[in-house]
Amino acid sequence: MDGPADRSGALAHGKRHNLPYLMGVYLAVNAIEDVWLVVDGPDCAHFKGQFISGRHDWTSTLFRTDGRHRILFTGTNARNVSWNREPEVEEAISRAAHEQAGAVLLTSMPMCGITGVQYDRIVAGADASRPVVEVPGRSLRGDWLDGYAETLASVARTKQLGDRREKDAVAVVGHMMDRGEGDQRGNLVELERMIGGLGLTLVSVWPSGTSWSGLDQISRAGLIVSMPSGREAARIVAGKTGAELVETGVPIGLEGTRRWIERIADASGRQQRGRELVDEELGRAARRIGRTIPFYFLGRSAHLICDPHLVGGLAGPVSYTHLTLPTRSWQCSS
Repeated sequence: MDGPADRSGALAHGKRHNLPYLMGVYLAVNAIEDVWLVVDGPDCAHFKGQFISGRHDWTSTLFRTDGRHRILFTGTNARNVSWNREPEVEEAISRAAHEQAGAVLLTSMPMCGITGVQYDRIVAGADASRPVVEVPGRSLRGDWLDGYAETLASVARTKQLGDRREKDAVAVVGHMMDRGEGDQRGNLVELERMIGGLGLTLVSVWPSGTSWSGLDQISRAGLIVSMPSGREAARIVAGKTGAELVETGVPIGLEGTRRWIERIADASGRQQRGRELVDEELGRAARRIGRTIPFYFLGRSAHLICDPHLVGGLAGPVSYTHLTLPTRSWQCSS
């Protein structure tokens, strides 16, 4: 969202509405059902999670009625931030590493990270019954998309992944699973349907609401599809398992979905099937949207306010031969 208009009526582009790094970390944790997160910070670290749980995602389990909330904080404040807080951090990790946790993640808020606490040493020496993973606290250098991507990359660095590759198995890394409600469940169904349409099997999506151990299914993938929110994680996983790596955009919109299918078809040696699938999908979509174009899109401009990774698929000309009605180029800005 742009800032206020200046005297000439032009918008001041120096201010943007953005979400902080920690929110991206929370979204990634929310999408792995049995991961607990310890945040070195004050109690506002706990309250930030309420932007997701009960507000954005009604299926979220970040907060629980039994009190075993999946977000814990150390209670650091302005008075004790310069003290030795390692015992508090270790105690919070111990509380998080209970029998229901598949793993524990540790991160920090800026006021704590800048004091030079050696979180990597704490993680290495943690006396916990579950894997403990450090997610670098980079709130001063990144936003929510960076936090999401860094969480996935931290998980990938920690995971012990063997080589169980299957020829026609595919995994997707970097899916933006921002909540567990029906729209996102539908996205997972569509990913599986499109991959299946190429004669391939989708064996893992990082993340997809599965458990910590469920993420290990990615070892079966012979081809890893890297989407924008998980580039580094995808590279790390492919390096560990030996899978082939292909980078794509997000399969959204007619153009974005076409490019996504064709990239995977090319990488898997299924170019002909890819062309056939694109024709089938575009024909099906055209029958549904063709009648709406004259009434809602012709002669209009569209302004998109969304995750920037989505713009590439949504913006651009709509000029498919399947659409028999005359069309014009969309002018889109974000």
